[in-house]
Amino acid sequence: MKALKHVLFSILLLGIINSAQATIILSLETSETTIDVGDSVAVDVVLSGLGDFSAVSVSSFVVEVLFDSTVLNFDSESYTGLLGDIPTEADPFTSIAPGSVTLDLLSFLFDFELDALQPESFTLGTLNFSGLSNGVSALSFGSTELIDTDPTLPVALVPDAFQTSSVNVASTSVPEPAPVLLMLFGSIAMLMVRKKAK
Repeated sequence: MKALKHVLFSILLLGIINSAQATIILSLETSETTIDVGDSVAVDVVLSGLGDFSAVSVSSFVVEVLFDSTVLNFDSESYTGLLGDIPTEADPFTSIAPGSVTLDLLSFLFDFELDALQPESFTLGTLNFSGLSNGVSALSFGSTELIDTDPTLPVALVPDAFQTSSVNVASTSVPEPAPVLLMLFGSIAMLMVRKKAK
């Protein structure tokens, strides 16, 4: 009977712990939704739902972001400082392929150090793009891997939701005046000059 009570208590406790856990969300947030050809846009890779400075934190991640390379051109990237200072406390690696960029960062900090650094929601990294041609580029996730800082054994964190985005690239070039209008303005200017000369 005692053993049965212990089992029931354990099941109840696990249920309480699981219900208290927040939803882990990985999202892409853009600084602009519409840009001109040649203009820049920043895309933040944001992780939320770990808990504020809690015992669940990220010690390493690999996040692939997919985009339309005929519409956007990848320019540069930057990494968060919430896995430690680069390069002394964390090692970054960026992989670039047509239509995808992969951010890869490994921290050398201890679990308790990372717990003290990471809030409930923070940016893992920022990707900078420029508009290449007219069109809409979807921004989505490819392969992702998030590792928890469990002191005994690394644990994979699986996001409960992915929030994607998109960027519309539109050309706003000023149309050239028609040749007939140019000839008309030229003729009017010549007539005015002749009148003044008389």
